[in-house]
Amino acid sequence: MHNEREIRLLIADDDQDDFELFQEALEELVLPASVQHCRDGVELMGVLKLSRPTELPDIIFLDLNMPQKTGYECIREIKGDTSLKDIPVVIFSTSFQPEIVQQLCQYGADRYLVKPNSFKDLVKAIRRVFSLAAETKLHCNSVDDFVLQP
Repeated sequence: MHNEREIRLLIADDDQDDFELFQEALEELVLPASVQHCRDGVELMGVLKLSRPTELPDIIFLDLNMPQKTGYECIREIKGDTSLKDIPVVIFSTSFQPEIVQQLCQYGADRYLVKPNSFKDLVKAIRRVFSLAAETKLHCNSVDDFVLQP
């Protein structure tokens, strides 16, 4: 990752409480990060397409079940766009079914993080994502390693 500047995160999640909890977890980790929030897939894709290359996020955390445009639609659009496809996308959702996980891996999502039930586990999970990103190992080639556990 980038040590000389803040890490740019884009969180796409229609649940305001989940977003605020995510921000609190980042504060707990004392990570140098700037966070942008999109409430649905339409807003997410609009932000990405209007961003200059130097303004694109370093990591996108993407909820699956959002209004207007789902995370499934967004991941396919992101990974199908040559200017966006290299941005790591971490699926961040309460949905967890093996066939969905397999499909998202095939669509090109980099990791799958089931929203933890506790704040402590959320902090651990986010720390794990940043640890993998720092080692440039966020992209996952195998569905076996695709799902991150806190």
